[in-house]
Amino acid sequence: MTPRELGWLRRAREALEERADARAALIAAVLANIHRAQGATAFGIEDFMLTKGPRDREPQTTEQVNAQAIAAFARLGMKPRT
Repeated sequence: MTPRELGWLRRAREALEERADARAALIAAVLANIHRAQGATAFGIEDFMLTKGPRDREPQTTEQVNAQAIAAFARLGMKPRT
């Protein structure tokens, strides 16, 4: 298989994954709309998509990710191992 063919396969796989994400987002939106409060704004598929296009912010550093994880575990009453 040539590199060009591998590239085609990768793009085809990514397209399939995007369609699968859209199907899952549709199911999540329907369920959320069924259970939303009366008078609340309806949810759309885009509210449940994993990505919405280009990111507006810089990627996080490892230290930032670690700090967020430690804070999340602390809220659950867990302490990091030292």
